[in-house]
Amino acid sequence: MTENFPIVGTWEGSLEYVKGKGLRNPDWPPETWRLIIGDSAVQVFNVSRNDKEVKPGKFAISRYRTNTLIFAMDSGKDEDGTWVETESFVLTAAGPSILNATLSGAVNNVDLPREQELSSFLYVAIGQFRRV
Repeated sequence: MTENFPIVGTWEGSLEYVKGKGLRNPDWPPETWRLIIGDSAVQVFNVSRNDKEVKPGKFAISRYRTNTLIFAMDSGKDEDGTWVETESFVLTAAGPSILNATLSGAVNNVDLPREQELSSFLYVAIGQFRRV
């Protein structure tokens, strides 16, 4: 495998949510994601949720040899008030057309009382992406 893995292109894969202490995972099903990676930009789509782009224009990308970090931070409002979310994909080359992947997220619903479960939570999913 080359030192500078050719990651530019379109990748798709299924990620399965991990259950564990400290993680919010109310039996979420695996989700299919698509990453469209350019030289300095990236788009993230959740294929399982109407194939809509996630956080349009918010994701950034950093690469080093065989590894890539794709991340976004943003906030908004919903029925619980103001939320703040960080979401990241950590990728490493597993073959010429395969990426091992983790997705992790941290959500803080800043207006909810701290004792409520959804006031602050984490999630993690793992799987693989394939070049399409």
